[in-house]
Amino acid sequence: MNKLMIIGDSVLKGVTYDAGAGRYKLYGSTLETRLAERQIEAKRFCRMGSTVTDGHQRLAAMIENGDDLRGVRLLLELGGNDCDFDWSAVSDAPDEQHLPHTEPEQFSELYEETVRLARENGAEVAVSTLVPIDAEKYLAFISRGRSYDNILRWLGDASMLYRWHESYNNAVTALAVRLGCPVVDLRSLFLRSHDFPALLSEDGIHPTARGHRMIEDYLVSAI
Repeated sequence: MNKLMIIGDSVLKGVTYDAGAGRYKLYGSTLETRLAERQIEAKRFCRMGSTVTDGHQRLAAMIENGDDLRGVRLLLELGGNDCDFDWSAVSDAPDEQHLPHTEPEQFSELYEETVRLARENGAEVAVSTLVPIDAEKYLAFISRGRSYDNILRWLGDASMLYRWHESYNNAVTALAVRLGCPVVDLRSLFLRSHDFPALLSEDGIHPTARGHRMIEDYLVSAI
């Protein structure tokens, strides 16, 4: 069988937010089963909160452990957590400077290093664009138990959340062009949908079950 490895965060892990229960849960993906029917053995190494640093470390650990990546198709889906901030700190001190989990230049550099490391060890690398966020939903979510007004004052406007997130997506696509990586364009899949609000959970960042089904269908055909 052909082999697919996915290194990413909670989006491709299949996490959704259950607003009624007030907790995160797994969508219940059948991706591995559907790909196996097409003679593709898929393994996901995705973790909630994962950044490009975590992804690089995961890949390096696999190589150090002797995992054979020759002929493996590796899909990287990273960036959504790198661009995030410590919202409690922002809420407490809206007039101070705050840095994202991974600054833009460092993000691009480490992402490129991750691609090169995978290729040097025989993997064929593709990258995923970032599923877009719903800025209004996300602002309401990160403001729970914090000062909405302070966070909004620091941002300047709610759509800054979307623009900042999009800048990291642009870094991913620029890297793909620069290194000649195939792109799995999840972002356009969401942006072109007339049902966009129904595709994202109440936290504004994780797909709903409907959104995850759309991702799964797309991955099965794209891969």
